[in-house]
Amino acid sequence: MEERIIKLSQIGEELLRIEEKLRKIATELQEARVSRDTYMRTTYIRTVASLNTSINILIELYDKCVREVEISELKPYCTLIKDVYESINRLLSDLNEKCRREGNYVTYMNISTLPYRELTNNVKNIIGRSCGNLIIYEESLQPPAIIDGLANCVHVIAEEFLKLGSVEQYGKCIIAKGSSEKARELCLRWNKYVEEFRRKGYYMTEDYDKLFGYTIDDKVYFRVGSAIGHAAVIDLREGSFKYYDDDLNVIKIVKRYVEDRLAGSCMFNRERNELSCHISNIGEKLNDVAYILASVTSMDIRLINDEVDEKYMIPMTVGSRIGNYDRDIIEVRSLEETCNMYSRLVSIGEE
Repeated sequence: MEERIIKLSQIGEELLRIEEKLRKIATELQEARVSRDTYMRTTYIRTVASLNTSINILIELYDKCVREVEISELKPYCTLIKDVYESINRLLSDLNEKCRREGNYVTYMNISTLPYRELTNNVKNIIGRSCGNLIIYEESLQPPAIIDGLANCVHVIAEEFLKLGSVEQYGKCIIAKGSSEKARELCLRWNKYVEEFRRKGYYMTEDYDKLFGYTIDDKVYFRVGSAIGHAAVIDLREGSFKYYDDDLNVIKIVKRYVEDRLAGSCMFNRERNELSCHISNIGEKLNDVAYILASVTSMDIRLINDEVDEKYMIPMTVGSRIGNYDRDIIEVRSLEETCNMYSRLVSIGEE
């Protein structure tokens, strides 16, 4: 996990180098300007070569990002890198189409900013910050101003990657710089339950090894098992609880727990294997949320294996306790007992 976080910082650092390169290109092109829309041809040739180099670096960086980022909710940050190199590629096309070469000079018509606003809009939607400088205000610009606007967007994206990579680590929790206190608290409470349940033997080793929590602002992203997509996302600002699992029995248990114990309201989307819940005053229920998220790990194994020793079962809805066990229809008859057992375990999360 630490290695993955370090690589996020490395992506941010590489993006800063791309930004520096773009700003240098914009400055050199501006200095080679002999009139409002005319530039020295030698500088134009260097500009095209440098932009092509930047595209190649960005493509490699995008591929690296896709490989390294494990949290699905962070994948859009990788697509921003793709948006940048596609914008630069578009600029190369515009430079070729909208220029007139005469001897030692190159003259450009203004370039429309509309195609480049897709990048600025995507940065705004994903990161929540504006970028692009004059691109977002003017209908058309000369090449130096467009390159400067692209460099500004690269800077904003780079800062976000550096933020994601600037972390503290406590056990299975990765705390990004700027995370809220509530997000931090939720992850640390979950980590305490995880370590207690591991000690008691509730987890399969391969599941435990894959666990991590990652805090960003008011959100906490959890990997809760070894299966692809077995995850949870908690948004403390919005009171949102999202749990992803393809095991319907576990989904039913989590849904019932959230609705009965946490007074939440839930909807399940089978196509996405997503249980989406809203929990009012979720910031006051962090220990309860941490408990259920630690409980879902290896729960499918505990449910299906009636011969497992009692110590391997978290006290909630396991097959041997329910009786007449049915993998397709499962009722949470032991919920009251679960909550009683939970009350005795509460001190784990409050230490």
